[in-house]
Amino acid sequence: MLPATVTAQQQAPERLMASETVNDAQTRIATLLQAIDTAAAQAWLEASPVDRWRRLAADEQRAERERALWPSATPAASLPMSLDASAC
Repeated sequence: MLPATVTAQQQAPERLMASETVNDAQTRIATLLQAIDTAAAQAWLEASPVDRWRRLAADEQRAERERALWPSATPAASLPMSLDASAC
């Protein structure tokens, strides 16, 4: 049995319908995407992390403030048994 031959003319209505479906979907998606506020994300992407790192490196008091927090850290030995990793 020979495969059915489909001509371009026979495919035209199906292609047109598929094309209209794609165009409708693109229009709906474009409308939905316009409603999304991307200002914060765009600002974050445009911000240079190098500038932030330079500010942090220039802050001499930062290291002192962070070192001052070290004694307040809880050593693992004082944790309850259920949280003590060495007991596993």
